[in-house]
Amino acid sequence: MNKFGKTYWLYIIGVFIVIDFIVGGLLGWFDNSLFAFLYLALILLIFIFRPTWAVVLLVFTQVLDNVSVFGIRPYQWLLGFSLVVASVKYLGPFLKSKARKYKAKHFLGRKVFLIALLLIIFFSLLGLLNSPDRAYSLKQTAALVLAAFISFLVNWQASQGRKHWDKLRVAFVFSSIPVGLLALYQNIAHERGWQSFEVMAARPNASFYEPDWLGMFVVLVLILLVSLAIQQKEKKIKGLNLARLGTWSLIFFNITVLIITVARASWVAMIGALGALFVWVFIARVIKRITSRDFFRVAGVIFSFLGMIVLCFMVIKGLHLTRFNLRDRAFSIYQGEHIATMAEKDGLTRKIDLEEIEQFEKQGWRVFEAKTFDVNVGSRWSAYASNIVMIKEHWFLGQGQGSVLARRDFLHNANNIFFEWWIAGGILALAVFIFLLGRPLKAPLEMMRRSQDKDSRLVFSATCLMGVTAIVLVNLFNSGVLFIPMWVFLGMIWADPNKGLKID
Repeated sequence: MNKFGKTYWLYIIGVFIVIDFIVGGLLGWFDNSLFAFLYLALILLIFIFRPTWAVVLLVFTQVLDNVSVFGIRPYQWLLGFSLVVASVKYLGPFLKSKARKYKAKHFLGRKVFLIALLLIIFFSLLGLLNSPDRAYSLKQTAALVLAAFISFLVNWQASQGRKHWDKLRVAFVFSSIPVGLLALYQNIAHERGWQSFEVMAARPNASFYEPDWLGMFVVLVLILLVSLAIQQKEKKIKGLNLARLGTWSLIFFNITVLIITVARASWVAMIGALGALFVWVFIARVIKRITSRDFFRVAGVIFSFLGMIVLCFMVIKGLHLTRFNLRDRAFSIYQGEHIATMAEKDGLTRKIDLEEIEQFEKQGWRVFEAKTFDVNVGSRWSAYASNIVMIKEHWFLGQGQGSVLARRDFLHNANNIFFEWWIAGGILALAVFIFLLGRPLKAPLEMMRRSQDKDSRLVFSATCLMGVTAIVLVNLFNSGVLFIPMWVFLGMIWADPNKGLKID
């Protein structure tokens, strides 16, 4: 019972907090200021009695992008609560003599991370000098500061040791449960004519602003689940194991959600992350940096994951969870064309949405499907060309956060996070961001240099490699500069659980 109270209640409460925020936001519960105040007071009370839960519950609420309480997102409220309790619990002990005796390299890892975060904020502020809308850029920079705070707080907690790192991983994974349930509901509701709360027809966005952000979040969840599956497969267990069953059930659940988002960049990122992992373990085995048992352990998880994708496609088709032609959407990634629904009447042909088919048929239009150029591909190439023009204007200092949106009448961002950073903070901000992404690759590269059989770091190295690969690939076509789950994930992979401080 003690173990249950210390561990599982935390995750149960986290899931219900997220569900309450999602349902309350959709149904307007938080329009009642008294209810909102009482709910926040309840969370603060939890933090007071269980201060060690603060950062974990903050990770749970990272998914609440389109929910606000008194005009502030839930994770921003919890950030304030977390900073207070974390300062009391961790800052004091760290300043004591016992904490100062820890190896310097342990503290250096966090110091480097903090310096990188401060630098990227500083360069964003410098870009304000050239911003086309300084007020908006300052607001975006303030949001970046909050994201950096969350990232550093997660990194601090994760650095305390494997137990803390694992808690954050489980929290990240479990936060996908209410999000995924809402995503499934949205598509089911859309097909049946119920209120679906979707921002794009037949594409769930759950608690994020759009389906692409939901897809990006689910990819990070799946990477953590793959790392957990690799870790669990290390142990020889006969018969049914509930932990493994739970892990693969969540993998099945999240793959289903990822597919129905129809977020093609996220599809590419997930497959790319698995491909990078397989190539890495294959090379590591060839040069004898890992054992054959470790290689087959990782390969087994990868191929099981791919098999699960096939099963998910079958379930989605059988239950009619999406009206999109998924095969066509997958092929359109490299073909640049996709099947579109067209309507023709009196020599006039036009593209229509799926939900307009019945309406046009009643009006005498002939509705048919045809291969057509994917306008999303064309719009991205146009955006890239525009980005290059903006970069040339202020390539060194940049033009401040959000300047791309301001210049494009708040319609589109840079559609590429590397262009976005270059435009926002200049070449220096771009360099720091590349460093933030590249530094976690030190773990998998170290495994290539020397054998890690005695002190296995395989799982953490795999997580870093897959995570960085996925973040890069998905953000070649998106711009998640202020995407909180990305910053939480970076905070985690910058903290090596095998070298954690132990000051709790």
